[in-house]
Amino acid sequence: MQFEGTVPTVADRVAQTVVKRILEPLVEPHFHDDSYGYRPNKSALDAVGRARQRCWRHPWVLDLDIKAFFDSIDSNLLMRAVRKHTDCAWVLLFIERWLKAPEQMEDGSLIARERGTPQGGVISPLLANLFLHYTFDLWMRRNHPDIPFERYADDGVPRTHRRKEVRNCVRDGGRSSGAGRQGQASNHRKLRRLKAGVVSVAEKAGLDPVRYGSERRARANR
Repeated sequence: MQFEGTVPTVADRVAQTVVKRILEPLVEPHFHDDSYGYRPNKSALDAVGRARQRCWRHPWVLDLDIKAFFDSIDSNLLMRAVRKHTDCAWVLLFIERWLKAPEQMEDGSLIARERGTPQGGVISPLLANLFLHYTFDLWMRRNHPDIPFERYADDGVPRTHRRKEVRNCVRDGGRSSGAGRQGQASNHRKLRRLKAGVVSVAEKAGLDPVRYGSERRARANR
């Protein structure tokens, strides 16, 4: 089986590291506390720990993954998000070039690129987090402030007390076109490409529903 991918040059990787060191301190303070992927002093284990705590309070989750997320980020909307946090001309110039640089194939031909972040790029995880900060994290905070979630890059698990609340969250996401508001224009398109499933915590963990319910109520009263 053969996979196609792009590999940044050494010069690009060095330049992306420099840009990341400048941009990261500017955007990190704004990121959601429950965003864990590719962030300083946060890890997948932190996300699992928070999920373990919340599973006793919220018996239903939306297990979601955005299909081909890194390959389909809208470059123009992403640049709008970057400009909200920096006006450094050369930083903006380099990021825009990386986002729109064509892919060079083995035969030397060039393929134009209008979407996505550089595969294997040092700067890509940070840009992806910035994009999802506006199109998912802030959208959840504004529209469903009572639904907690843990997100690791393009994987997330919003949690609710009732199954209906999870479905309402998906329905509202599909209705959100929000053109022109902090990148929400793409939120509608993104949610339509979600690989998601409504999951019962008890069933997923193989727990007896009655015993799980009793333990959940006991923990809630502590």
